Amino acid sequence: MSADVWDDIGDAAGERLRSELIDMVKNAASNSGRSKQTEPGPSQIGDPCTYCLASRILGVYDRGPFDDPWLMVIGTAVHKWLETAAKKDNKNGGAWCTETKVWPDDELLPKGGSCDLYQDNTGTVIDHKISSQEMIRKYKVSGPGLTYRRQAHLYGLGFANANLPVNRVAIAFWQRGGRTTDLYVWSEPYDENIARETLERYKTLRDLCAAGGEAILASLPSDPDCFNCSRNPRAESQPIPA
Repeated sequence: MSADVWDDIGDAAGERLRSELIDMVKNAASNSGRSKQTEPGPSQIGDPCTYCLASRILGVYDRGPFDDPWLMVIGTAVHKWLETAAKKDNKNGGAWCTETKVWPDDELLPKGGSCDLYQDNTGTVIDHKISSQEMIRKYKVSGPGLTYRRQAHLYGLGFANANLPVNRVAIAFWQRGGRTTDLYVWSEPYDENIARETLERYKTLRDLCAAGGEAILASLPSDPDCFNCSRNPRAESQPIPA
């Protein structure tokens, strides 16, 4: 072992390990399929922030200093564990269809999307979200927000396109750092119109971006509740000319 690798002790050694471990995680996360995704999918196209959705379409979306991979790592690991749990439950009479690729619209979303669960006996589409206690409290009061709600109905449309019955859509909010009993499930009847309206809005914005390029971003509004825009302030935008 070379002297320059472990020649310090105590806190200095701990700091070196800390840096190396962080780099290890970031490097692995940066090479994951999810981090490399460039085209918006069902989990992004319902974003109520026009500016951020256009940025994704144009390939210039940037979370800046808040783009830490750890929450994604946790989410990916928990999703995989839940998928395994559902498969085991099927052996005991469960009716779960796990991690299914669906296509809400072949032209607008050619890569489709992966839905976490579909319950055969009830025709329910389910998406897992790993959230903080604070956010789950907010969802209980105000609902899951447009991005998640639209995503759920897009998945519903994908299953309907595959000729499977879709009666309800649901989002299972698992609390990060909590207990299983902290699970909150939001659910509502499947509405194809919500999915169609989401796709039409995306198509309109995609066409505007294709015609105007990055220059169009200056004229697009940010959503007042957008997490990303609130932490990466931009000049006040003007409405798109009619």
